[in-house]
Amino acid sequence: MVTLKDLKDAIPRMSENTCKRFVKEIFTLVKTVHDDGFIHHDLKLANILIMHDGTLRLCDGGMSRTIKDQRNQVANFDGKKCYYLAPEIREGRKLRKPTAVDVYCVGVALTHMRGVVSFVLRPLMPCN
Repeated sequence: MVTLKDLKDAIPRMSENTCKRFVKEIFTLVKTVHDDGFIHHDLKLANILIMHDGTLRLCDGGMSRTIKDQRNQVANFDGKKCYYLAPEIREGRKLRKPTAVDVYCVGVALTHMRGVVSFVLRPLMPCN
């Protein structure tokens, strides 16, 4: 088994079809996490495993929080890499829809898989 980061390192610009397949499966996994009442809070290519059968699994849930506990809480960095931080976390705003931070991270992962390095390595907003 390898991570999506390992695959991205080997294939700097994944095809659109490969990305579509992966993103669809990642959203299914994220929906399961959210349906169970949690936010992963650390979605990135290094935390998505590609199993031997080609399916994906999320790993490293050490920063996970319950949705209930995060609603209307002021977001914080928790040591996360700046370019995966959702704007509400960067700005220290209350999380009105806590699950949105995971959705944002999937978008960043997609741009990374497609080789859009300038966006991923330089956040749209400065980190405080």
